Amino acid sequence: MAKKAFVLGVPTAISYDIVECDGRLGVVYELIKSKTLGELIRNNPENLDEYIAMYVDVCKSIHEIEAKPNSLPSFKSINEVDIGNVTDISEEEREILYDFLNMVPESNHCVHGDLNMNNIMVENGKCLLIDMGEFSQGTYLWDISRLLFSLEFAFEGGEINSFYKMPHALVKKTYEGLFKAYFGVDDLSKIEEVDPNARWLYPMAWFRSITSMLKGQRWSEEKRNLAKHLLRDKLIPFYKKEKGE
Repeated sequence: MAKKAFVLGVPTAISYDIVECDGRLGVVYELIKSKTLGELIRNNPENLDEYIAMYVDVCKSIHEIEAKPNSLPSFKSINEVDIGNVTDISEEEREILYDFLNMVPESNHCVHGDLNMNNIMVENGKCLLIDMGEFSQGTYLWDISRLLFSLEFAFEGGEINSFYKMPHALVKKTYEGLFKAYFGVDDLSKIEEVDPNARWLYPMAWFRSITSMLKGQRWSEEKRNLAKHLLRDKLIPFYKKEKGE
């Protein structure tokens, strides 16, 4: 996927090989003298506005690229597989998740799949994307909603410190700054004025919470209960409203 992305003009490091280490697969990239955007923010928080501008630019650079229909995997298809692995829900609820996924706005534009700040390398002021395993096509809202999921639902204070190696407040300030700059608003409540489809942003983050937290045994019982709450009290009412029920 990294090579396909590079050919399409996505600013990504060139991949050369896939290797296995301790039972896990990894990608070998070209050697670049760089730091992640996360490292730069952590070490130089006084330059946060500059780094947010870089973050927005690299996100938009991938989202503005339109691929030929069916030339890349569909991000919807990637998510469809996850629905089948969700546990502790009824079959009726599972069918709602499939239908919800089908209702998400369509697009042939490029999607990275995990645009967290640790997957952006900065070399001589230029951003390069890594971890292209879920590179696909779909609405840009997939990428933004996954960041929202990470910020609001996936992590708690200690966990987010471990993942980003920075205080929760700085992570929150970074992502909220990213969202505002991406949509060109000074108040996140105004993003639907910029793009009416942005009403899907939170529902897609709820969807990510459900398909992640109710799959396997990784998540705590508290998080699993949160996911079921988001399904039954948030996503399903939104789904029914969109269906006109």
